[in-house]
Amino acid sequence: GDQTMSDNTWTEIEFDLDVHDPNSWFNTSTRKFQPTKAGKYYAYAIMAINSGGNGNIYLNQLAIGKNTTTVTDSSPAAYAHFDFRNERISDNVLQCSNIIDMNGSSDYLHVRGHCYAGTSLTVQYAYSHFGAFRIGA
Repeated sequence: GDQTMSDNTWTEIEFDLDVHDPNSWFNTSTRKFQPTKAGKYYAYAIMAINSGGNGNIYLNQLAIGKNTTTVTDSSPAAYAHFDFRNERISDNVLQCSNIIDMNGSSDYLHVRGHCYAGTSLTVQYAYSHFGAFRIGA
């Protein structure tokens, strides 16, 4: 179901449905993608947010983190943001992607979102996605 995101708080996005994962590299409990084969991986995340029609969203961010336990990592593996301070909105879709080296043992990825709106927001589950796949050595 949809997830509530507090205002001005980095929040781990709860992808709890695993659609195609033949190697079981994504853990729906920890929400981490941890492949057991080293190589370069294409990773992407999409986050759809909604403020309930109040039109107060003015800055939102999406990040794929690698091997981090904090939500404010200063160097995410992939990052995107929108700045609407001049014209606030009520909903938005962010997406980010990158090619990321993974060691095949301890490296993992996770997705976090952040938003300024003056109120809590809804991460819309049906339109939010995360994926990663190996593209080479």
